Amino acid sequence: MTCPQIVSKLLDYRSQLLNILSDLDEYNLEVTSQYSFITIDIKGSDQLFGQLRFEVTTDEGKLTSCFCKDDALQKMITTKVESKTWSGWTSPSSTVLPYSQQVLSSMEIADSIAALAKNCTRGDEYRPGNFSKVMLTSNLIRLEQVNHMNAKSLAHKKDYSLRSLVFTIPLESNSPDERSFHGYKIGIMTANFSDNSSENIRPCGDKIVAELKRLGAG
Repeated sequence: MTCPQIVSKLLDYRSQLLNILSDLDEYNLEVTSQYSFITIDIKGSDQLFGQLRFEVTTDEGKLTSCFCKDDALQKMITTKVESKTWSGWTSPSSTVLPYSQQVLSSMEIADSIAALAKNCTRGDEYRPGNFSKVMLTSNLIRLEQVNHMNAKSLAHKKDYSLRSLVFTIPLESNSPDERSFHGYKIGIMTANFSDNSSENIRPCGDKIVAELKRLGAG
C-alpha cells in the first residue's frame, strides 16, 4: 500500500469512530497504524482519555481492546464499535484526502525514500506499506521507518541495525519546524534520520542519506 492509501484508511477509522462519539466534541482522535494494527487514542487537553485497538487483515478490522477512564462510556463505545463493520487494508475507501497538493506530494516523496530500505536487511519487512508506524493527528502526519533488529543482542555485535527515519508533514501552516541536528527540509516536510547500525548494514541507510541530500536541505 502507498502512504496516501494508508492515511486514507486511518481517516476512515477516525471518521467512523467520530460518528460513534458524536456527543464528545471536546476530544481529539489520534490514529496510528503499526504493521497489522490500527490504534485510536482519544485525547482531551493532551491527556489520554481512552484507547481502541484493532487488528486489521486484508478484508476486515476487528476490535481487540478498548480502554476508557469512564467505565460506562467504555461499555457504550465497545458495544457500538463491535456492532459496526470495520474495513480491511484493501477494502474500498470513499475517503478523499482533504489535504493540499503540498501534503500529498510530501507523502509521495516520503514513500519513495522509505522504499529504498524496504527489505534491505533483516528487520526491514514493513507492512502494509514502507513504514513501521504511520500516525495521523489533527495537525500533522508522522511517518516512521525504524529498524533496531539485533541492536540489544550481545550475540550480534557486528550484525545489527540501529536506524531511524522519521518524516513529519504539517497539516497546518503555523506548525513548528521539527528539524533536529540530523534533519532535512523537503518542501513543507521535515525528515530526521539517524543510523548507528553495524558497518556491514550501513549501506541500507547510505541510500536514504543520499536521497535526502539530493532532495532536501540539511
